[in-house]
Amino acid sequence: MLKIENLHKAFDTTDVLRGVDLQLSEGTILGILGPNGMGKTTLLKCVVGILEPDRGKITWEGMNLLTSVEAKYCVGYVGEQRNYYPRFRVEDLVRFYRMSYPNWDHEQYRRLQGIFELPSEQRIANLSRGMKAQLAFLLNLSIMPDLLILDEPTSGLDPAVRKEVLRVMVDQTAACGTTMLVSSNNAGELERICDAVAFIRDGEIALQGPLEELRRRFAAVHVIFDGEMPAEIADCCDLLYVERLGRMYALVGRRPLLSRLQAVDTVYLEPVDTSLEDIYIYYMEGPNHE
Repeated sequence: MLKIENLHKAFDTTDVLRGVDLQLSEGTILGILGPNGMGKTTLLKCVVGILEPDRGKITWEGMNLLTSVEAKYCVGYVGEQRNYYPRFRVEDLVRFYRMSYPNWDHEQYRRLQGIFELPSEQRIANLSRGMKAQLAFLLNLSIMPDLLILDEPTSGLDPAVRKEVLRVMVDQTAACGTTMLVSSNNAGELERICDAVAFIRDGEIALQGPLEELRRRFAAVHVIFDGEMPAEIADCCDLLYVERLGRMYALVGRRPLLSRLQAVDTVYLEPVDTSLEDIYIYYMEGPNHE
């Protein structure tokens, strides 16, 4: 299990992480969503040891990730910035990883190389942004990590390759039990692959939980009232979002909102499916998100 407890990080006088608490069970994928500049990348860099937190604790299977060499060998990291030695060829970098990581699986590398078709003789400096992203992904899966940290792993990829990366992530977790912590601004992608999600805002975890549980906690409804929207609905603390389309209202809120709507006079009332993107937008930006 990955356990993050009361994590704090500041740059000069700016608090970027303010008491972050997260738990991630073995063999699951947790996605982190949040606006840019709210601490997603800082959190991941603290987990892998690129940044040292000011306070707090990060453990993997009970080992301190900040100090344990054994724990660090269990962790792979695909960062948003892929800064490798520019004069290295792809094959040179593969050789470097093989020497550095005792769990390197060359059969895994060859299988993934067959999927992504990266030219082994190409210098890193000549690779496109998308090819560097694929290389980082390929290398970090080939070290057979128990825990894989990914920051915007599909950034810069074309749609076909992006789809393949997501498929490989799910397959890796299913086949090898790899635990993954993934940061992304793409709620649709996270919804396809994640078991659980966390929303981060102003350096704090605003909402977290299993994906299916979050869907059950929120409701989206199309409704036509017999007249104007009743005050007990408009002022309800469970209401997060309102959009009016002629006589029809599109409402999103916490699950008790549905019971409140059923208790007032309506001409039409229909619950609709709620996506992760809906929950994220309306919870994080709605007027009653606290």
